[in-house]
Amino acid sequence: MLPHLLSLLRLPLGVLLYVLVLRRQPWPAVAALGVVVAAALTDYFDGALARRLGVVTVLGKWLDALCDAAFFAWVYLSLMRIDLMPPVLFALFAARELLQYAVIRPLSTSRGLDPGAKLPGKIKTGLQVLGSCTILVLLALSLDGLLAPEILRRVCVVALSVMVAVSVVSLGWYVAPLLRSLRDE
Repeated sequence: MLPHLLSLLRLPLGVLLYVLVLRRQPWPAVAALGVVVAAALTDYFDGALARRLGVVTVLGKWLDALCDAAFFAWVYLSLMRIDLMPPVLFALFAARELLQYAVIRPLSTSRGLDPGAKLPGKIKTGLQVLGSCTILVLLALSLDGLLAPEILRRVCVVALSVMVAVSVVSLGWYVAPLLRSLRDE
């Protein structure tokens, strides 16, 4: 079904972004910015199309969120590989996603709770898109000699710290209903 294909398209887009960023040249960094925009568009249109066609499913809700996580894992991995993301931040992001998809969502689904994205999750994804685009613009400027590498690194650490912190905090909106359902037993 087309919405699922749009979600799955974020997987090769993530790999493409990784390859582009690791080139460490201005124009591939700009192209990587285009990849983030393309991924954001697939994220928007997969859900919009599913709703319009009346084919919203639990699988689609899982797939959409999982493909978002996989895409941003590639983004963050590429930034870590070029020393713009501290490994501890990548580890926090990975731990959050592992907890979300290996524990929280399966438990929530087994208890009949909606696995779809909550508003904080949508805010988290929007912040990841905006932050990634900003970082890629600054990376292109730095690679072109228009921005000092040290300034780029400092801005990246702050921006990525905020992005990961919001991501971790957004788990609360997924954990709270699960805890309520467990308590109500």
